[in-house]
Amino acid sequence: MSRFAIDVTACWRPRVGMVTVAVELARALVAGRGADDFTLLCSRERPPALADLDCEAVLAPYRHEVVLKARWLPMVEPQLGCDAILYPYWPSPPRR
Repeated sequence: MSRFAIDVTACWRPRVGMVTVAVELARALVAGRGADDFTLLCSRERPPALADLDCEAVLAPYRHEVVLKARWLPMVEPQLGCDAILYPYWPSPPRR
């Protein structure tokens, strides 16, 4: 069994373009997970399009992308114990 996280922190925006890709990719990965565990990394709340998804969610205290990438994600990543983290919308944080 593997543990994965998916960064959906940008998915509070209107659902067009890359937000749609990130949402649908997250839904497909969780649906086909087998024995693997998934955790959503969300900004403030779980995106409405992923509200019914059967997986854990970790909520950031804010939405500002620079703060998320520079402070919150590097702090929370080691605490998750994940084998890999998918960043479908923004690049991964520059420092860890």
